[in-house]
Amino acid sequence: MNLKQNKGYVGTDIAIAVIILLILIPTIMGMTFNANASKNATNVKAGATNVAVNTIEAAKGIGPGEDLTIENIRTALDGENEIYNGNVEQEDPSNDNSPLIITTDKGTYKVNIEITDYADGKGDDTQPDLVKTVKVTVTFKAKNQQQSIELSTVIS
Repeated sequence: MNLKQNKGYVGTDIAIAVIILLILIPTIMGMTFNANASKNATNVKAGATNVAVNTIEAAKGIGPGEDLTIENIRTALDGENEIYNGNVEQEDPSNDNSPLIITTDKGTYKVNIEITDYADGKGDDTQPDLVKTVKVTVTFKAKNQQQSIELSTVIS
């Protein structure tokens, strides 16, 4: 056994090391990318839930009367309370019932608000503007897919 003939790395050793690196590095980077993408999608979804809850709370603050309109909810979100600091716009300003576009640090959300009066369609002596249902649908994009969250409440 001649130990003095150790002349360094052999080409085979280097080739095996490169192959192992070429397998491990993309695998680790792929797992890191998926973890970050999931984290970002969760943050966007949490922001959408926050937008939906704030919209419902703004509607509750207005009450069930004639003042409960999409425009007044937009004003409550953007104007007086300044929850979103001027980042609330209507998709079509000429249409009062068009969806709202809310931009936050987590993403951009399209908010559809439906307000229905309990008395609508009733043939009896039910008083209008006494009980209303507010349904909020928030549409957002996460992981390159359109997703939506829907909340509704009854305001009396």
